[in-house]
Amino acid sequence: MKKDELRRHLGTVTLGLDTQWGLMHRQDLDDSTRVAATGQYQGMLFTITALGGDWLRDDNNKHRVFLMGESSRDTDEYTSEED
Repeated sequence: MKKDELRRHLGTVTLGLDTQWGLMHRQDLDDSTRVAATGQYQGMLFTITALGGDWLRDDNNKHRVFLMGESSRDTDEYTSEED
C-alpha cells in the first residue's frame, strides 16, 4: 500500500471516530443509539491499537490516527510542520 493511500484510509477511520464520538454525546438521541455508537467507537479504537497503531483526540474532539509510521493528517497541528 502506498503512503498516500494509507493516509487516505487513516483519514476515513478518523472521520468514523469523529462521527461515533459525536453520536455518543448527542443528548437528543435515544440511549440505544448512543450505546451502539459507543460500541462502534470502542471497537474502532481496539482495532487500531491491536494493529499496532495509536490515536489522539484533541480539545475540539477531533481524532488523529497513527499506523505504520503514518498519520491521518499530513500536517501536524501541534508543531505546524508537514510530514
